[in-house]
Amino acid sequence: MSAVRLPNSSDDPVVPAANASAVAPAAAPSLDHPAVPTLGRFAGLATSGWLLFPAVCFLLILPFSHTVAARLTFLVLTGACAIVAWRRWGGPQVPGMLVTAWCLYSGWALLSVLWSFAPAYSLTEVKDEIGYGLFAFLAMLVLVRSRRDFLILHGAVFAGFAICTLIGLSKVASGLVWDSEGIHGGSNNFSVWLVILAPSLVWMAFTLRKHWFRIGLVALAALFLAGTYFAEQRATWPVLGGEAVLLSALLLWRRPWSTGRKLTWILSVCILALLITPIGFAKRMNVSYWEAATSLKDTVVDDVRPRDIWQMSREVLRQRPLVGAGFGRIIAPRAYPELHLHRAWHAHNLVLSRTVQLGWIGAVLFLGMMGAIVLWLFRRYRQAGDDNTAVLAACALTTVVGMFAVNMTNDAFVRHTSLLFWSLAGMWLALLVHRSNTPAAASAEST
Repeated sequence: MSAVRLPNSSDDPVVPAANASAVAPAAAPSLDHPAVPTLGRFAGLATSGWLLFPAVCFLLILPFSHTVAARLTFLVLTGACAIVAWRRWGGPQVPGMLVTAWCLYSGWALLSVLWSFAPAYSLTEVKDEIGYGLFAFLAMLVLVRSRRDFLILHGAVFAGFAICTLIGLSKVASGLVWDSEGIHGGSNNFSVWLVILAPSLVWMAFTLRKHWFRIGLVALAALFLAGTYFAEQRATWPVLGGEAVLLSALLLWRRPWSTGRKLTWILSVCILALLITPIGFAKRMNVSYWEAATSLKDTVVDDVRPRDIWQMSREVLRQRPLVGAGFGRIIAPRAYPELHLHRAWHAHNLVLSRTVQLGWIGAVLFLGMMGAIVLWLFRRYRQAGDDNTAVLAACALTTVVGMFAVNMTNDAFVRHTSLLFWSLAGMWLALLVHRSNTPAAASAEST
């Protein structure tokens, strides 16, 4: 499997000073491998840490709404820093199957401009949704060269998301609902962000060993759960429970426990997942937990999405089943104004939305691209030589599955939510390749 070209690991053989002249050029500086040993870690910050600064700013403001200009400015600067890093230390080699899958899907989306009902709109959407996503993915893939890079960038994401959560909760505390027009974004975006970031919190809990780090993670988790409760997005709770079940199964798989003990743990997590599911319904319908739990089946059956919105989206799909109406989430109302798609202006389902836009061919290519990512991550999980790498791959895999699950009743995989996912995907991929190249350092890492 191809891998990112990374600096030499800390367990490389040490060459005596007498043979220093015969040594190859020093490894590329990074936060874990400073360029000037006498300066310690500060040298690493001085020589390579500054390349992360635009990426930190980009990820810090990414959760906020109405920041498109600043977001894209820092994204471009992040790309420029990635080019500098690539010229200094070499570029990454993305696994071949991911490249193939991405090119097929992106190529089909670009081709859809030729038959789109709104070609200019579709071309803009290809640029915004696929072009910027690929740009962010590759930039993070190049810039993340160590675990510390990964933690710094994740810290920026969590800082911005925590501020947005606090703003949203302050609105609720003032007697208002979660203001969808505010700078902190809508409640649906919040729920999708939380599902995408939840596995990262779990990985940090496994990785960061100091007590004050873990206290901070517990505080963040409590803050995000409070935001989830008041955001009133019903799908968030069962999806978080599903992520807990999947992650527990992956982590327990590698444990040298008896089968009975593993099944007991997984069953306990499943019960917990079922118990938290009615919380969102109870808050949204303003009823007691017990009333929400006992009427959960009827509430799901009476949902208007399968009966109304999804049915109308299927009607749109019948017009062009193979190639779709053209790329773009709101292409259907532009293509068929006579259908009066007021509530079905988008399909409220990630897969159905891609099918309406790109036809069955595009849907298969999209699922193939995501499937290639899942397959690669699962292989990394199975081939992991240490528990730290296995946890990393399991959390990355759970992130992809969680993103899919939370978008089965809505399609929020657009704009800054899509940029978040592809940025994280680049970070996960880079760190997994780094750990596969330095297995001894990976197994010994702790903070």
